[in-house]
Amino acid sequence: MIDVIKGLLENNAHLSDWSIHETHTISEELFFIKKALDMNRTKDVRHYRITVYVDINEDDKTYTGMASYRLHPTMNKEEIAQVIENAAFSARFAKNKAFQLVDPSDMQVTTSDQLSKSELTDGILAIRDQLYKSDHYDKGFINSSEIFVNHAYHRIMNSRGVDVSYQNQSCALEVLTQWKEAKEDVEIYEEYNYTDYHTAIEERIEEQLMRAKDKAIARPMPLLKDIPIIMRATEVREILNYYVRHANAMSVYEGVSQFKTGTSIQGDVKGDYVNITLNPMMENSTKSSPVDSDGMILSTFNLITDGILNDYHGSNQYAQYLGIEPTGHIQNMEVGSGSKSYGQIIKEPHIEILSFSSFDMESVSGSFGGEIRLARYFDGENHAVFTGGSLSANIKEVQEKMYFTKEMEQVDYYRGPKALTYVGYIASA
Repeated sequence: MIDVIKGLLENNAHLSDWSIHETHTISEELFFIKKALDMNRTKDVRHYRITVYVDINEDDKTYTGMASYRLHPTMNKEEIAQVIENAAFSARFAKNKAFQLVDPSDMQVTTSDQLSKSELTDGILAIRDQLYKSDHYDKGFINSSEIFVNHAYHRIMNSRGVDVSYQNQSCALEVLTQWKEAKEDVEIYEEYNYTDYHTAIEERIEEQLMRAKDKAIARPMPLLKDIPIIMRATEVREILNYYVRHANAMSVYEGVSQFKTGTSIQGDVKGDYVNITLNPMMENSTKSSPVDSDGMILSTFNLITDGILNDYHGSNQYAQYLGIEPTGHIQNMEVGSGSKSYGQIIKEPHIEILSFSSFDMESVSGSFGGEIRLARYFDGENHAVFTGGSLSANIKEVQEKMYFTKEMEQVDYYRGPKALTYVGYIASA
């Protein structure tokens, strides 16, 4: 079918350029109620997404119009041709500053469209076996779970000669744990994403069960001022993505970011420096890919060193607008370790936020926070668990005095410090 699509695009006189992204995905899914298999499901689907480009001439200037549409594999030639016509018409109303599509690279990235269903089966069974290793408590258990294992083939072509393909796999695990005490019945839901079928997940499930246990006995959050606050890796990923977002060529071009290359993006640092590298092929990340959606070959990019922005990163389109070398769209973030051990920071008085009801990071302003679902508190002598209350802060207010742990942790497309700590304020429940 892709040859039919390509032929119709090449023969359409209204188009100046085009691209095709073909995706073929097979998956296996298991749904459990407690330890009993409730349902299993398999998929084998193929999708095509086309993006068409047209030249728009206005006031002696040329602009690039673009529009994207999905094609269903059951469409016939006439239906595909009509979608292309509709896309060409729509593109005339989506005017952008002119840019050129990605050219072919000397580096070849190609692979077969043969996907292994037996490998999927082995992978999902390995996850199932690990999942329930921690389910051995009298009062706590896994209420339900869903396991999704996907294997996908991608092929990207464009009118300038790009033709690249690659495969990737991903695992998604959704788990609802439950803990029953005398007067409390607590449920906690978490989702885990990774690519290695044999990743040890029992530690994560054990921790989730213990959080359900703690939530069942937690007391209302008191007002806490000038307290060292410890944030865990899931939230650290969202907080530090502020720097990645503001160093993006699109943010700079659109005036969202004021970051300047070669200057400090962290101010007068008294704590730990931010060090960020973008790694397109980071292991065990569902976002890893040798190419981006434009078909550009990706390479590791050193974004920030000791709080200094080395250069902007970004897609082919927005890099052209800034007149810089495009890095392509890289989604994986590696962050350098800090100066303090996790064991060291939890020996001092602190509050460690274990989970939020909803954590929000406003990537433009830098504000972050949310309602606290569960936190562990230590006053220097006694420990307690609290629930409720809220946290509110801004990265620009804490970045000069924040510290990272030496210990590292991976949460899907983030690999970096296990925790971040700074002195802040917690509102009472």
